[in-house]
Amino acid sequence: MHFTKPCGEAAENMGNGYAHLMLILLFHVADRIPILQARRAILPYAATVTPSGTPITSAEILNVCPSLQVLVRPPIVAPARELLRFEFEAGRCPNLQSLRRLEWWHHPEASRTKGINKLEDVLLCAPNLEYLFIGGIPSYGPSYQQPLHLAALKTLRLRLGNGMYLFNVCKWSLPSLTTLIIDAPMGSGALDTLFAAYGDQLRTVELGKHLGFLASDSLAACFQGCPNLEELNCRIIFTAVCMRPGSSSLRSVGLFLDPIYHFEEVHEWMIIESHLQTFANKTAFPSLVTMRLLGRWPTMMLKPKWSSLYESLINRGISILVEPES
Repeated sequence: MHFTKPCGEAAENMGNGYAHLMLILLFHVADRIPILQARRAILPYAATVTPSGTPITSAEILNVCPSLQVLVRPPIVAPARELLRFEFEAGRCPNLQSLRRLEWWHHPEASRTKGINKLEDVLLCAPNLEYLFIGGIPSYGPSYQQPLHLAALKTLRLRLGNGMYLFNVCKWSLPSLTTLIIDAPMGSGALDTLFAAYGDQLRTVELGKHLGFLASDSLAACFQGCPNLEELNCRIIFTAVCMRPGSSSLRSVGLFLDPIYHFEEVHEWMIIESHLQTFANKTAFPSLVTMRLLGRWPTMMLKPKWSSLYESLINRGISILVEPES
């Protein structure tokens, strides 16, 4: 598994292709010709405003995309947010049976109009979803009236500004979930809440690039809350060294080394050394066999101190894989 890029960056990289797709859809909407080749679409909130009660054209377009597999609802920022009008209900959500991946940035005002603007309504219409990203600051409210059951969902990625929304997420039925990606901390106890709901079934956990992961022992929470964890990925400079290490199931660790210019070399080496020594502990991690190093590691390996760290890992029986950043 490669480290996950920010969803905004991924959408930006694919933006031209998505824009082209939406032009094709608009061209065909009048005669309702099914666009069998359409696989991906970006749907900005500007395209689903509800200043009146008339049907939303973009939602109708999605109904004639029987092969749509990826849908992105990108974030919007001020002042554009204040210019969009969400005053009437958005109507019935389109059929999204073919959807496999959904990247959803919350817009609280839009969410009130339901339909294509409300995450839970979209999820009910996308029962075959395999990958779900949720970002932004959702408004917390009572759990959705209808139970959400996503039988095929394997990967859940979160970047929530409101940790209270986790109480809703943790009531969903996600029997196939095995991978959890957390872009940023979501408040005190958030990891424990997630792991109480899904920890037993998780096999892969990834912590993102955020200084908040230095404020608490997130790694220990992963090890204690996920008894069957097999793969852990983190940004080594942005993650606190684990003070309570231990996982009998962990087999692979991915450590991404970001370029950090405000650290003095001695402090940077202390962090790197502490992390590597933690994972070299065979008593704490008896099943660990692979360490993947991504990012700026080739530069660090030129330093004289690297050889002793490398030898300790090799002697421990860990295979070191240096991978270029994709």
